[in-house]
Amino acid sequence: MKKLIYLFITVFNPVLSNSAYSNLLFRVNSIRLKRPYYRLNIDHPKTFTEKINYIKFNVRNDFSPTVADKFEVRQFVAERAGEEVLIPLLKVYDRPGDIDLSQFAEDIILKMTNGSGGNLMVRKGQKISNEYAIEFFRKNFKKNIYLFSREWHYKKVKPKIVVEKLLSDNLNDYKFFCTREGPFAVQVDVDRFTNHKRNLYDLDWNLLPYKIRYENSDKAVPKPENLDRMIAVSKKLCADFMFSRIDLYDFEDRIWFGEITLHPGGGGEPFDSKASDLAFGKYVDLNLK
Repeated sequence: MKKLIYLFITVFNPVLSNSAYSNLLFRVNSIRLKRPYYRLNIDHPKTFTEKINYIKFNVRNDFSPTVADKFEVRQFVAERAGEEVLIPLLKVYDRPGDIDLSQFAEDIILKMTNGSGGNLMVRKGQKISNEYAIEFFRKNFKKNIYLFSREWHYKKVKPKIVVEKLLSDNLNDYKFFCTREGPFAVQVDVDRFTNHKRNLYDLDWNLLPYKIRYENSDKAVPKPENLDRMIAVSKKLCADFMFSRIDLYDFEDRIWFGEITLHPGGGGEPFDSKASDLAFGKYVDLNLK
């Protein structure tokens, strides 16, 4: 299904305006995720989705290519939040053919530098061959991330493969939605590799009545003990951007950096309703008056 969607979207990409393409991507996602579709007006944005698309097409930030690159972002994070939040980097490969899994004695995760997805977890004792890993990343190297999402900064990110220590294979993923002033909401993704669910909270850990893409978890998601520390790290990393999502982990009483996302879901992740999209969009001020 994902291959068909990628093919469909990339075929239509070159011939459509930004507005038409955004609506096509949003419609495709709404259909496959069984969410309501409503026409996006990115020239006069009011909903969160419209505002993310407006930023994507109209705001150029010199830091965008840096933070989109999973290798280059490390220096950006170290300068603003400290090296202690960085997950240990074990290796960087320029080409898939260079991968040699025998170098690593611990649990690891291999990531593409230029986009979401394309990650491969390898645990100690797991029989994954070099040939499998090489072929896995050869396929990902062929994908044109910009062509799919029209996120301009991906044209400037050179694809590489970073190898990091794997903290755990089922951590809660805390994603802080931020303006330049700081975070205003937290998205928590749970059971991402089994039964993916998603909750949105305010900074006092009250559940917000909005759903983005996934349903809420039916399990209680406790307020993390280090929430204040994660908020502080997010504030240090978001100050350069009109909007950003700062992804962090809370593991073994330490805060770990995941990634910085400037246009969540490429601007195409549907809410459970237009009313939710509109209400959530009020947190993001584009100063267009």
